Amino acid sequence: RAQVEPPVRMLGRVGKDAFGQIALDSLAAAGVDTGAILTSDAPTGCAAVCVDGHGANLIAVGAGANGHASAAQVGDDLLRPGTTLILQMEVPAPQTASLIARARARKARIVLNLAPPSELADAALREVDVLVVNESEAAWLARSRGIGAPAPAALAERLAGALNGPDVVITLGGEGAVACTRGSRWRVGARVIQPVDTTAAGDAFVGVLAGVRVDRRPRQREVLGDLERHRRRRQLRERHRPEVLLEVAEQRRPQALAVHHAPRDEHPRDRPLLGGAQQHPDLQPGCGGKRRGLDLAMQPDQRLVGRRHRRQYMSP
Repeated sequence: RAQVEPPVRMLGRVGKDAFGQIALDSLAAAGVDTGAILTSDAPTGCAAVCVDGHGANLIAVGAGANGHASAAQVGDDLLRPGTTLILQMEVPAPQTASLIARARARKARIVLNLAPPSELADAALREVDVLVVNESEAAWLARSRGIGAPAPAALAERLAGALNGPDVVITLGGEGAVACTRGSRWRVGARVIQPVDTTAAGDAFVGVLAGVRVDRRPRQREVLGDLERHRRRRQLRERHRPEVLLEVAEQRRPQALAVHHAPRDEHPRDRPLLGGAQQHPDLQPGCGGKRRGLDLAMQPDQRLVGRRHRRQYMSP
């Protein structure tokens, strides 16, 4: 949603139909400035979305009024340092290329989502700051440039090298995303969820990525770093689930544990250890062995995990 900073302005075209009005109302309700959206005699662009049982989708698009959008709708006053321009390929490619050139000349930041995958001159792609594609779009772009299709991280690096300009981000659905910036490669995970419908997931990703980029690369690295830290915390939580801890405890349970009742005038360190075991550091004098008249010994190569956990290893 666009109800937080930075402010968002949408430019494009819709038809003079009910779908167009629904789109405008939805954008306005989300806090988007729609004042520069024009209407067209063509119908509003629509898409038919088919979703399978795993949440993946297949989309058939009718461009409609999108095909009449023009780069001239974006005034030069909007293209300035501090502006982030987000583009995609739903509008004619020549209009996108023209707007990229104008935005670069005025030092605006440019984020291009190459979706749906369409041909765009390398000269335009080189002027983009961040290029975002999903796996199928990345594979299409690689084939069109004669690049092999290795693993996603390597593919992002090859695309970034071939285009010699943009940072390249490849989204991987439930596997997260990979990115190649100048001199750095990134891979971040995604939350483990049960997907219902992944429609517009890529659009949401691009919007968030563009919205948090206060500086060009330092902020991007910070966001990707936050995602990586989240992935590590999730892995840590998985390792510390109760059933996992119980399994680990069972694996560490000593095979034999003996209890020696020491006479009150005998100090534990003055008697031989049972079974040739090494005395545990927690049982040194001053840790309670003398006071209670108890000492513990284990068979060789076993470990007692600590005083706080002794009770779970002792029979009543």
